[in-house]
Amino acid sequence: MRPTLTPFFGRPPQPRTAPAAPAWTPGAPCAVAIAAARPADVAQAALMCGVSLRTAPATATHTYVEAVPEARPAKRSVLSTEDPLTTAADNFTTGEKWPTLVLRRTPERCGFTLFLKGRPLAAHEWNATSPAPDHTTVAAAAEALSRAFARTDPRPLIHILRSTGNPPRHQSDLLAALSLPPLPPGFGDRPEVLDTLPDARLLTRRGLLAGMRSTMTTQDGEHPPAPDGHKPRSPRWWLLRVLALLLFTASAVRGWSGPDISPVGATVVTVSALYVATRLTGAWRQRRRAGRAPAPAPAPAPAPE
Repeated sequence: MRPTLTPFFGRPPQPRTAPAAPAWTPGAPCAVAIAAARPADVAQAALMCGVSLRTAPATATHTYVEAVPEARPAKRSVLSTEDPLTTAADNFTTGEKWPTLVLRRTPERCGFTLFLKGRPLAAHEWNATSPAPDHTTVAAAAEALSRAFARTDPRPLIHILRSTGNPPRHQSDLLAALSLPPLPPGFGDRPEVLDTLPDARLLTRRGLLAGMRSTMTTQDGEHPPAPDGHKPRSPRWWLLRVLALLLFTASAVRGWSGPDISPVGATVVTVSALYVATRLTGAWRQRRRAGRAPAPAPAPAPAPE
């Protein structure tokens, strides 16, 4: 039996554990967004926002969006002074024609920020202890909301923005006046209220290169797959890549060993061969990982009557 060796200096190696996401405390701000677009359109626009998001359909033409806490958030979200959802909405609405309303709530305050084409057009906050703002202060925000959501008369919105005493009710009244979906159940009482809604989808944060790749490969109207999701390759895909690898490899060997060596041409076909080989290797590894994944457990048979 071999003796256990204990180092004289330092601690023995400890098992590594993944960092946990920051815990939510009661009373902390909650935020959810309502975008006037389908979930797939929102997800495609948010591929490079630097924040993990969860989306859920609110209506046929509207989507709920919330930020998912991360143990290691992106550097740009750490440096931002806004909450993660507001930072993400500023990003994923850039270049889009549909407006997005980011709603925030604490026990004493409720507010919103309106985003369109990457610009915050209006913001307001209801405070249970503050006096009613004057007409001029809220008129610009009401007009911006009316234009964004095609309301003809901003006067009902002005009345709601000037209301005091019950911020949650005023926030809900604003959504009703704009013909927007109501707030999801549990908003303000707990974080991540969309995880219990039907058809909720998680959009994992991607790096810059992965986000660009997903943007170029995702078809219009489809929800982007997970970054590590495996998409089966067709036999034609494998055949074309194998033939291209053989062609580029033969051309590279001939270019470097022939009597008339052309460094530029030989380098081009060599790099092309390496690129195709890398694609084939990555696809083969994904296929093997997918093959080793455990199959879902079969559904239990119904009990005999």
